[in-house]
Amino acid sequence: MISSQKIPAGQLDVTGGGYTDEQAQDAVGTILTDTSEIDFTYDDSTPEITATLRNNSIGNARLEHISANHIKGRLSGNGVVQDIPMSDLPISTSTQTALNLKSDKAIEMSLASDYTLSSTTADQKLFNVGASGNGAFQVLANKTYEITGYVSLTDLSATSSNFSLAFLGTAVASAVNINTIASKATFISGAQFVGVMNSFSAYQLIINSVSSTAYIRFFGEIRFSTGGTLIPAIRNSVAVAGIVKTGSSVMIREKGSDTFTHTINVD
Repeated sequence: MISSQKIPAGQLDVTGGGYTDEQAQDAVGTILTDTSEIDFTYDDSTPEITATLRNNSIGNARLEHISANHIKGRLSGNGVVQDIPMSDLPISTSTQTALNLKSDKAIEMSLASDYTLSSTTADQKLFNVGASGNGAFQVLANKTYEITGYVSLTDLSATSSNFSLAFLGTAVASAVNINTIASKATFISGAQFVGVMNSFSAYQLIINSVSSTAYIRFFGEIRFSTGGTLIPAIRNSVAVAGIVKTGSSVMIREKGSDTFTHTINVD
């Protein structure tokens, strides 16, 4: 039989033979092992153990799996990370501009209503359409563009006069080759005048005529060394508020670089 015995206060040793807190924390602190992803640090004096995620240590296998064609992030505001379909991602303004001007897409201006010109002999825009009504195309540097246009005019000066085609804007061309066909006379019976523009400067399209009705057709190629705006324009030799008629239009289409020579499948 085991008999009980009362131990006087202060005489019970529960430290396990003098095993201290210091020894316990040292034992724990030294058994933690660093990995390629986690860096353990034991501070004996605090005491404190910290675990830090190593920079550039987490591979794709450790990341949460997401659906195909998605990315992690947020489209707006702050908050919990979301799975975002790539089709919903916004693109920059410069990228959108480049897409709008890509080579297989024609860019066009067309009048849905008559446009009255200013009564001046200075060069002025032929079209009042576009985002700001400036009648201006945006073209890229070091590109070649095809251009085609048709303009119908009425209410021109009945005094003997002529008109010229020009191009305004900030874009700079390294080569211009535009064929023109124009008439300032009663349609059908009027004589046509054919020419070739080799610069953006005003190019006289017809001889003097007293007719107030006219038309212009032009088509060709422009190679640009500097991008910017391209504005089809007209110059009247006699100031008059002529009218550019509904249906008048001009179109450009990128063909390639400014050294373009041919498309694919050409031997």
